[in-house]
Amino acid sequence: MKSIKPVLFAGANAGATAAVTVLADANGRTHDTEFAVHVADPNGENLSRFVALATARGLSVTSEQQPIEAVLATRTDDAPLGIFIDAPASIATALDAGARTGRPMLLYVAILLGTGDLLGLRAVLTASNTALAAQLAALFHAMSGATIRSGAGAVFGVEASPRSMGLEPLIRAWFASHMLANIYKVLYNLPPVSAPIEVTRDGNASMPLLIHDSRAGWADPQTLAESVLQRPVMPIELGTDVVVAELGPDGDVRLHEARRRRTDRQIALRNASVPTVAGIGWPSFDAAVQRLTANTISPSFPIRTTD
Repeated sequence: MKSIKPVLFAGANAGATAAVTVLADANGRTHDTEFAVHVADPNGENLSRFVALATARGLSVTSEQQPIEAVLATRTDDAPLGIFIDAPASIATALDAGARTGRPMLLYVAILLGTGDLLGLRAVLTASNTALAAQLAALFHAMSGATIRSGAGAVFGVEASPRSMGLEPLIRAWFASHMLANIYKVLYNLPPVSAPIEVTRDGNASMPLLIHDSRAGWADPQTLAESVLQRPVMPIELGTDVVVAELGPDGDVRLHEARRRRTDRQIALRNASVPTVAGIGWPSFDAAVQRLTANTISPSFPIRTTD
């Protein structure tokens, strides 16, 4: 007799329907555990489509047509929460609600930067990771002011570029492998197999994402990278590329790539949104402006997101 384990889904659109396959396949292989899904989405059409697909795949599924925070307000369990929402403000609300109710969370979202570069972001947060959940919620709240709504079609839909279309199966697979590897971990309150928050540019290489609050004033990128990587909030192996999301004044976000080198253990700033105070690596003002455009999230350089 299998033990039924409930999993909550926030959102019932593309990301959630892709996750159905992950859980259905897991149910087919496991001996003792069977996942049952309770899904919440204000969009009734999404719910109907999701329930039909999940039922066809043999999943036990129930649904509520309301936002996830309303659902969580009446639940007393600690079932894991999967967040598959395309709006950053709603993602932030779901993270806050999940943390308040003491449950582990999985999050999957694709972000199209203003330059057309694509980022996949995935997160696995244990029930005790409330501080990191709050940081991640703050990041998505900041991004909400720079997100073009109804922009999902430009990420993986009919308006998407050929490059994004080519990356979609790779990023979807990157999401799926993460969920399969971590769902049992969060279910039984075990340490996850991944860094808490990761991003990818290609669906292959994973980079831990660190979040730093500079809302009182932007930091110098080199100084910031050195400060964050001297004692990171998660273990990071030498030679690993990381992304630092810097929350700045006026709700803007800057992305910086860095690594602690294996050879000399020095911090190398690989990709910063602005020049350092010393002007390291910036041959011209034009190059600085180009980098600012590529790695800043703001109303002037808006993003699009999808679940």
